[in-house]
Amino acid sequence: MITSSASTAVTAGSSSLPTDMFDEQVRAAASIALDGYPFLIEMVDGRTFAGRVDASGKLPRVTDDADEYIVYWGDQALARQDEA
Repeated sequence: MITSSASTAVTAGSSSLPTDMFDEQVRAAASIALDGYPFLIEMVDGRTFAGRVDASGKLPRVTDDADEYIVYWGDQALARQDEA
């Protein structure tokens, strides 16, 4: 599901396989270079993972039982980091 703001809600599919076998990894893609672009991943339980997109566009792998998490980009990611 993509929201109308600068954040994107990402929903993981459910499976009967053990959750420790899989993890989620977001890959940012755009028509411009995103190297160095800020992001913040917010888990349902409030944990966050923040940083900057690397040259490959891959964000850190997130292993969790959560079915949903939110990825914030750019200024919105930086603002949420400052709130913490």
